[in-house]
Amino acid sequence: MTLLAKSATGSKTHGLSLHQHLLDVVGAVSILELRHPSLPAIAGIPNLFRILRSAALLHDLGKAHPGFQQMLTGGPRFNYRHEIFSLAFSWTDPLLSPADWTLIHLAVITHHKDFSEIQTRYPIFDPDEPPNLPLPPEFLAAGHSLLTNEIFLSANLTGVEPPQTPPSPNSAYSRIMQSVFSSAARRTEMERRRSLNAAAVS
Repeated sequence: MTLLAKSATGSKTHGLSLHQHLLDVVGAVSILELRHPSLPAIAGIPNLFRILRSAALLHDLGKAHPGFQQMLTGGPRFNYRHEIFSLAFSWTDPLLSPADWTLIHLAVITHHKDFSEIQTRYPIFDPDEPPNLPLPPEFLAAGHSLLTNEIFLSANLTGVEPPQTPPSPNSAYSRIMQSVFSSAARRTEMERRRSLNAAAVS
C-alpha cells in the first residue's frame, strides 16, 4: 500500500505519496541553501541548513500512522496531531547538538499549527497526565522504511547513516515525550527573551 501525505482533491484521482512529499520538502531546503547561503550567518545558527534538512526528513513521518492513513482514504478522523508522532524517529548525527535537535523538534511540532494552540488543544503537554499514544509496530516500521531509502540520502547529511532498525514502542514513546518537553522549555525561553527585548526597546 502506498503511504499518502495528502488525499486526492479536485480532479485528481490519486493523493500525493508521502515518499514524494518528503523528497519534495528536502529538495526545497536544498534550493533554499543554494539561493541564500548566507542565512546561517544572518540567523546566527551555523548548522541552520543541516537542522532544516533534518526537520524536513522528520516533519511528516507521523503521517505513516495507520490512523492518519485511514483518515486520508475516507476513514474516521484521526484524533492526534501527526506532527507529534513524527518525533518517534531519530538518528545519530555527531554534528548536531542537543540544542540543535530541540530546534528540529520545534520546527516539526509547529510546521502546521502554532505551539500555543497545540499546547492548549492536546493533553500531551500535561506532565501530570502522560498521554496514551497509539504506537503500533506497523507505524514504526513504515516510518523507519521511509528513512532508509533515497529520501535520507537526498538530505545529504554527510557522515551520517540512516537508523538500522525501527524504534520500539517504548523507545518511541520516550523519544516523543522528551522531545515535546524540551521543545516546550525552549519555546518558553524564547518567549521570555522576546518579552525582555520588547521591554528594553520600549
